[in-house]
This record gives sequence, C-alpha cells and structure tokens, in this order.
Amino acid sequence: MTILRVQTIIPNDTLLPEDEAVNTWHFLTVGVATPTAAANDAVTQLGVFWAAIDANIANTTTTPMRFKVYDLQDVPPRIPILETTLSLTPSASTAYPNEVACCLSYRAENLSGANPARRRGRIYIGPLTTNAGTVGTGDVRVSSTLRSALANAASDIIVAGQTDDARWVVFSPTLAGPPPWDAGTLEASSADVVAGYIDDAFDTVRSRGLRPTTRTVFSEILP
Repeated sequence: MTILRVQTIIPNDTLLPEDEAVNTWHFLTVGVATPTAAANDAVTQLGVFWAAIDANIANTTTTPMRFKVYDLQDVPPRIPILETTLSLTPSASTAYPNEVACCLSYRAENLSGANPARRRGRIYIGPLTTNAGTVGTGDVRVSSTLRSALANAASDIIVAGQTDDARWVVFSPTLAGPPPWDAGTLEASSADVVAGYIDDAFDTVRSRGLRPTTRTVFSEILP
C-alpha cells in the first residue's frame, strides 16, 4: 500500500511553465496493486473527470494537459512513476482572466476528535471560459451547469475507486510529518473522500495570473 500524488497540469498558450494551471490529487493504492497499476487507474479516473468539464476550460490554454504521478514512499526529490497526457477540447467562448477559478471542495468522513481541517481539501478548476458563469443579483456566479458537471464528475471518481486499484483520498502532510514516509504513516495520514460541494462563488488563484505585458502611465498635468 502507498499513496500516489497526481499532478494535473493544464498549459497556458504562452507555453511558459510558470503560467501552467496545476492541481494536486492523492490516491490510495488498493489491495496488492502495484503503484504503477494504481497510477494508471488514477489517471484514467482523472481523465474522465477533466473530459466531463473541459467545455468550461478557457481557450487561453493549450492541449494536451499532462499528468505526473509520484509514489510518496519514494525518498525526495521524487521522480514520477508515470507521465502521460490527455487531449482537451477547451471552449471557444471568451475567456475569464487566468486567476478566476471554481473551487471543488472535498472531504473525508467526519470523526469525533479528528481535526476537520486535516480531512478536507480543494481543487481549483480553471482557467475558465465565460460559459462557466451566469449573471446573478449583484455579481456573476458559477453556473449551475458547471456545478452539476463537477459534482457528477467528482462522484464518478469516488464510485470508480470502489472497484479500481486506486481510491481518491485526502492526504495530510501535517499528520504525516517530515518525509521519508513509510506505508503505515501514509495510511494513517489519509482518508477516503466521501463527499464534497461546489458553491456558486468564483475564487481567485493569484499565482495563476500572468505578468503584465504593458502599462499605461499618468502624471499630474500642470496648468
């Protein structure tokens, strides 16, 4: 048994590494599955997830997206045990700024005496197209279409983990302590994802913003 860390990477059309949108997921290997077999299952589950919502991804991105899978029992600095790609079909509609994201919040089962902050996580979906929003009272909100698509796609990952070699989990590095980590430590620091939600407020991921390309200046105009 081990925990796999999966990075999903959506490139920007600038093709600069610092402009990529990166999310991190964790999966528990099931039974006697090898890390490589579980990594393939995890990537398959995430491929279905992203394909289900790519109509909301902005056309300021480029395809394919990339996956990097790491075995957390490996001693840092780790090298990926699996790298692969997935072709996306981003929306042709107008894009929101890269910083705009929709937050997928997820959690493990609530337990008495357990710090709830160690049993939940977030995935920031983006960059997004304006199709992802709908005009509401006083603001633009995350559309119900996107929220439903995300909820269904996240539920599908939970269901797939019941039969695949990889199960989606919350992993707490704080509980695990400093690496290197053994199987027992990783298992004690993780818990199956059982539920989550997507609210209708957009989030801002400032690290995804591109650097300015130009500026317009002004100064005092004297009579």
